[in-house]
Amino acid sequence: MRCFRWWTAIAVVSLGFGACDTQIKSSIDSATQAKIDAIRNCFPGLWQLADGVFDIAKLWQLNGGNNPSDPTGLSWSFSGSDITASLTVGSSTISMTISAYGPNGEQRNCSTLSAAGPISPVSELSEAIDNISRQLATEFGASGPFLHGVWSISGGGVSATGEGLTGVIGGVANDNRLESVSTSAATVSGGAPAVDPSTITDTSSTPNCSLTFSTDTLVTDEEQGQEYPRGTISVTIDDGTTQVNATITFDKSANAVITIEGTTGSFTLNLDTSTLTAS
Repeated sequence: MRCFRWWTAIAVVSLGFGACDTQIKSSIDSATQAKIDAIRNCFPGLWQLADGVFDIAKLWQLNGGNNPSDPTGLSWSFSGSDITASLTVGSSTISMTISAYGPNGEQRNCSTLSAAGPISPVSELSEAIDNISRQLATEFGASGPFLHGVWSISGGGVSATGEGLTGVIGGVANDNRLESVSTSAATVSGGAPAVDPSTITDTSSTPNCSLTFSTDTLVTDEEQGQEYPRGTISVTIDDGTTQVNATITFDKSANAVITIEGTTGSFTLNLDTSTLTAS
């Protein structure tokens, strides 16, 4: 699967609204203007942090041994059965505990799995994840072993606590690739946790802002040679007085469709060029 930043979609929309605002402000209603203001005031800073979370999760996205590089500033280590990772974004720190599980919630020791893998020595988190995923695929095959990350954000007036992200290992090739990703509950019990939205709150901004995002199954390896995901990401931006709801729909093509509640029509985003067109 082609590696790209999912949040580019909403970022482009926010920039597009910002550009349009100065040109058409006099011809839009107050409710639409409030949505534009909420996106412009809240999204850019919170988007950077959400993107940081997925920068860590991107390291789970293996592609036939062509592993992504660790992002600049990432630190990580084995801790008990888990991996702890942290990434600084601006004045805030994203912390994530990554664990490995069999399909029925059987936790495995990340350090042991990594040591048994073909990459040695391991210096980057992506290399450790490669080794771990290979061992999970060897032990459990296509039955759905998964990685689970519990993450939080602190510092700079930004907070998120006990949020979850789950990545199923398998895919059409039944190897160590990432088959799908979902936002999820923080607790694992008896299998992959239920889908649950994640929220980031910024109390340092004026107005105070929050970003909530959710995906039940973003499929990344459904067929041989798949470059783009299939699935939907739902996003809510809230500035305390106005709530903006948006949906990004992926169909395994280079074009994602973005709809924003309360606005007419939709937008098509080319994932290769980041070109946004109204439709």
